[in-house]
Amino acid sequence: MTITHVALIVLGLLALLYAYFGMSRSRLASRKRAPEGSLDQQSLIEPEPASASADLGEVHAALARGEMVVAVKAYRDATGAGLLESKQAVDRLVEGGSATGSQT
Repeated sequence: MTITHVALIVLGLLALLYAYFGMSRSRLASRKRAPEGSLDQQSLIEPEPASASADLGEVHAALARGEMVVAVKAYRDATGAGLLESKQAVDRLVEGGSATGSQT
């Protein structure tokens, strides 16, 4: 084994160690606790349920234009509901029911 082979092996090991510890640092940095009130902690808070008093004018306007995706986004923005709940509520509006799910 020549000095060149030994040098290549040592450089390879150093590269592996650098990659391992570099990834460990990035993993540790991503696990650090976010400051109080930051976006990360706010995203963990459950959205409030859709209220009957939410302004759904934009939703109805988008449905009148035939823009279903825009209507779902407007519903989400107005109520804070999730994607599935918003899609189901807009579907109920299209079918002539209420957005809250209590059809009478």
